[in-house]
Amino acid sequence: MATLDDAVGVLKDIGFYDVVFPFILILAVVYGLLKKLDWFKSEAVNVVIATMVAMVFISATKAIEFLRNLLPVITGVVVVILLVMIIFMFMGVPQSVITETLQTPMGGGVILIVVLIIVFAALGSTYSGSLTSINEGDSGTTGSNATGGGQVGGLGKTTIKTLFNPVIMALIIMTLVLSIATYFITRVPAKK
Repeated sequence: MATLDDAVGVLKDIGFYDVVFPFILILAVVYGLLKKLDWFKSEAVNVVIATMVAMVFISATKAIEFLRNLLPVITGVVVVILLVMIIFMFMGVPQSVITETLQTPMGGGVILIVVLIIVFAALGSTYSGSLTSINEGDSGTTGSNATGGGQVGGLGKTTIKTLFNPVIMALIIMTLVLSIATYFITRVPAKK
């Protein structure tokens, strides 16, 4: 009997997640932005531009890898946000209060911080192989490395590896989420 894992494996083997899915996603996002911005009056021009941007995007392997690292995290965060909103609504908080809270400068700042953390984590996992191989092969005995110049690169590599370590990133995200939750639970509502 075929399982869902088999179906996903077949899609992965034929390159659906590396070519087709990113192409459709970028095409839809760029087309939506062009339609919203209304720069071009012709729908055909919007479609052609969106198609070209999507084709250029899927030709860049690092861009595809970045998208492959970013989408599962964004999906997970959206699911967690929806679950938190459902929990608050079960506790009796009206949806309008949740929406108003997210639209305040503090709520917008929290959303911006979470998005930046997600993007930096995806960038870190996408380019971690490139960053860790910066000075590989340098023995430190020839050229400028003989004077210890290679030590700065080693320190930078170590710092980047530490900052983008999945455990450290999870700890930062968990601290932010708990801090925000504590703020919203313990704050005194403003009197109207």
